[in-house]
Amino acid sequence: MNCSHYFGLIAFFAFLSVQGCRDARIDPYEDEIGIYSIYGALNINETNHVIRVRDLSVVLNDSSSSNLDVSVVFHDLETGTSQVLRDSVVQFPAGYTHNFLLNKELKPRTTYQVTVEGPEGETTSSTFTTPGITRVVVFPLQPPVSCSRRFRINFLNLLPSEIIRLEIGFNYKGSIHWFEPNLYCAETTYEESLQQLTVRTTPLFLLNEVFPSREAARWENCSQLPSPSVTCADLASQVAYLRHLHLGPDWNKVYPNYPTNPSDIQAITDGFGFLGAYYDDITTYNVTAD
Repeated sequence: MNCSHYFGLIAFFAFLSVQGCRDARIDPYEDEIGIYSIYGALNINETNHVIRVRDLSVVLNDSSSSNLDVSVVFHDLETGTSQVLRDSVVQFPAGYTHNFLLNKELKPRTTYQVTVEGPEGETTSSTFTTPGITRVVVFPLQPPVSCSRRFRINFLNLLPSEIIRLEIGFNYKGSIHWFEPNLYCAETTYEESLQQLTVRTTPLFLLNEVFPSREAARWENCSQLPSPSVTCADLASQVAYLRHLHLGPDWNKVYPNYPTNPSDIQAITDGFGFLGAYYDDITTYNVTAD
């Protein structure tokens, strides 16, 4: 996955360096509580995953942190099968990290477990559930959406316990400008019987999120159309983008706010950290000047 595909909530996983985006930044709380920490954000679109494990009793910059005498096992609770994961040691300025490699196709809405067992039988574990596969439909389906015209985005196959994070992108001066909108002036509804989230807004309001008007950083008068610094007529292409993350139910432990103290997450048994799965995709639609 390209590093730019991480946004919003996924940003707090940057210290994992799963994709090599940047150096690790380990939270100092890891020196105080638990046996092992387990971290991972697993994309069900992919088959190669990384799960980071650390011995909480070892000081980060200690040379002994390059050695981790544990057995990490990934359990498929649906099939009853297990596999031992291989360690891959990476050195950062803050110390050594242990990235355990998993090659597996993860199924939607399936529960898995990771266990870490030390040399004396001490065990830390985490159980997580993958999300479903969201289908995104933009209405109207065919003609371009006029800049000031209201349109609808439907996220299908979404359970109440799952989360959608949305980014919007517009092509301006040869590059796509991305932004995670607050949807302040959008109408958002969820129909549990249909397992469907609906967002109603206009391209103009979305453009004002990406290119806010010079008069104010955020437009707050929802009864009046905004005047973004870039309009539909200024775009390099009629094609607009919606990029979304469909997060599994475990992400409710860290969304909308990541706890200041990692031990408050309570996602890891006899340790701490966070392990969760997500699905991501990009949808396009067309916009046109009024």
